[in-house]
Amino acid sequence: MKQTLQLKLIIALAIPVVLALMVIHYYGAQLGTVGFMAEHFLPGIVSSQSYKRAVMHPESYDAYSAYDILGQRRSEVAHHIALQQLSSTDDYLWMNAAHYLGSIGDPASIPYLIKALRHTAWRSDEVRRQLLVKLTSKDFGTDFMKWQQWWLSQHPDVQMDWESHLGFQPRLQHEKSPNKALHATAAAPGS
Repeated sequence: MKQTLQLKLIIALAIPVVLALMVIHYYGAQLGTVGFMAEHFLPGIVSSQSYKRAVMHPESYDAYSAYDILGQRRSEVAHHIALQQLSSTDDYLWMNAAHYLGSIGDPASIPYLIKALRHTAWRSDEVRRQLLVKLTSKDFGTDFMKWQQWWLSQHPDVQMDWESHLGFQPRLQHEKSPNKALHATAAAPGS
């Protein structure tokens, strides 16, 4: 009788725990802090599909952290979404999408990783450099101007916005910007 009661108690406790783990697995990224804490203590418990839903709805969920986790996993579930979000006007969404794409090896991230070297979020510069080196086999350190000049030399016909959506205190160097020189040359009379 006592063993039967203990077994019933174990089952009664196990069912809610299993249900909670299932909810965290499927909806962890939508649960905010609860989901991210669960992921921290039980890495991999939150499904990549849950993080994909988070980046699909950045206005409602923490897409920045979701991109970071998907990049660490090298999961390609949000690849097409990230490509679209590279053109976002959200200062941090495009940057995190670029980091994610760089982490999974997509060369479309290269100009955005270069642009991010001017972003307010300077603490990630070394990570950007590492991704750029991995993608290009070049190493210009974290020097935005050298990376930009290299990229422009490889893609002379591609227009890139290097100056907008860089956070609250971007690191701009207007006097040396190849974009300014490019536009000045194009606008010069008689050219």
